[in-house]
Amino acid sequence: MNIRTVAPADREPWFRLWPGYLDFYETDLDPTISLATWRRLLDDNGPFYGLVAVDGPDRVIGLVNYVLHANTWTDKPVCYLEDLFVDARAHGHGEP
Repeated sequence: MNIRTVAPADREPWFRLWPGYLDFYETDLDPTISLATWRRLLDDNGPFYGLVAVDGPDRVIGLVNYVLHANTWTDKPVCYLEDLFVDARAHGHGEP
């Protein structure tokens, strides 16, 4: 398994996983919000960023979305984890 930056080619698998994340939190979002989130993840000017977990050459099994922002206690960016989701079929397949 590899973790890498989300890429435009990950759109279909990201949108396959995203509803599972929303279901877990028992929430619905207007599709325009989900699309805006996806676009923000691909915007090189941030502050939103995304990573995907990939099993094998191209099977996306997880996603994480995060925000980097300024903080009053440090001069370095601080990371805020927004969303984290792994496909249930991939649970328990890693090393102990």
